[in-house]
Amino acid sequence: MKLRFASVAALVAMVGALLPTNAFGAEPEAVAFAAVLTRPASNVLVSEGTGGGLGNQIAMTRRGDLDVRGRGHVPLILTRGERAAAQRNGGWLNFQAIAIDDGGQPVGFTAFSRYIGSDPEMMARQAQSSGFVEFAPTGAVSASYTNCNNYRWVVKYRDWNFMTIGELHTASDSTAKFTYGRTADSDVGVAFSDNGGAWYLSGSAHAGNSLDASVGQNAGAHFGYRLISQFNYAQLWLVADCFEGWGLYMGHRSVEVDTWRGSITSSYDWRSLDNNRNSWWNIFGAGTVFDRSTTAFLKYSGAVSIWGASLTAKSGASAYVKVHWSFGTGRTKHYLYGNDNYPLYSHRIYASDS
Repeated sequence: MKLRFASVAALVAMVGALLPTNAFGAEPEAVAFAAVLTRPASNVLVSEGTGGGLGNQIAMTRRGDLDVRGRGHVPLILTRGERAAAQRNGGWLNFQAIAIDDGGQPVGFTAFSRYIGSDPEMMARQAQSSGFVEFAPTGAVSASYTNCNNYRWVVKYRDWNFMTIGELHTASDSTAKFTYGRTADSDVGVAFSDNGGAWYLSGSAHAGNSLDASVGQNAGAHFGYRLISQFNYAQLWLVADCFEGWGLYMGHRSVEVDTWRGSITSSYDWRSLDNNRNSWWNIFGAGTVFDRSTTAFLKYSGAVSIWGASLTAKSGASAYVKVHWSFGTGRTKHYLYGNDNYPLYSHRIYASDS
């Protein structure tokens, strides 16, 4: 499955004081939109914020009008239930947005998440990523109801599967450990489908939790594997409550991560990626260590497949995702190298003996 964005994309700009920058309970102001689609949009609907487990439905509780330039905003005052959802999700809220035309028909979908907690690192991470979010234009559907924009997503199916959360590599005379938690910390792509067609990605949801728990993978010498963990997922169907009837299926579906189940194991032998040192390398002497706990690692395409939808996933190397290497005394030089930068900044880190 490939990312599906029109050549004329719909952009959603998160501007101003979007969400609070202190403790839970402070109020956000609004989310602002600048939408340009293959079909004109006159309104934008934004869902209630979810996190830490989806209920049986997601209501589209907020609405904003778009002017002739495709600009507008939606008030985003949080409810008590939304604050509770953020607490269950490690401080993150997930939202869905729908662009609709004058006839009330969906013309674009996207999903996005925002942090409303007080962790300085998470606040800085959000500040770096709160720019434009893209809508994917919808495809044609058979269901069509006139002037109907009372939409909600209902959960049709639930299931679980393993998802890639990272990878770990060592060479000789070294050990390492990958730690995921104490909250899950992954941004997982959200997939959409129109009229039973192919799934396409638009936006992401954040998988987190507030439990004081973590999982880890220890590695001895010559280890090079993908790391996976179990997550719950939900397939949602878009329904409308209209003059023609209640709960009318609109032909659009979505797949979104629900909750982290808390596990870890290794999968796929990636040792062939090691001992191919490039120019982005660092030397570590005998008896030294290296820890990585800042910035974000690689976004893995096809990190999980569920109901035929292939979702991306990116785990942040934050305070809650850590990697530690310990180098022995049997060698005077040990090498780590990144795929696109030095190991302190790269999206992937490999190991080499020379």
